[in-house]
Amino acid sequence: MSTRARAEDPDPHTGRRHRAGSDDLPLYRQLVRTEGRLRPDQIDALTRLSRDLMADRHTKSERITPNTLVRLAVDLLLAHTDTLHGDTEDQLRRSLIPEPDTDPHPR
Repeated sequence: MSTRARAEDPDPHTGRRHRAGSDDLPLYRQLVRTEGRLRPDQIDALTRLSRDLMADRHTKSERITPNTLVRLAVDLLLAHTDTLHGDTEDQLRRSLIPEPDTDPHPR
């Protein structure tokens, strides 16, 4: 992932410059833009999930987007760094997400 942080971001309406992270900006403007590569199935699943969550909301004050879900996934990953181990993406995934039992009748 690459991160491109701009020191200051001009407000499109006023032309004023604000520092990223400034509390007087909307949430999406407080965040730093970054780029990541996802599989097509991940993008489709995130889009469906965010739409479902948006439709099921009781309070309509904040949008839930695929980016919202990616930020939550990053928070979850960072909260479990103590269990993260492995040399490949597959090994790292298995250290975080145990594979379900294949036996339909566990003892």
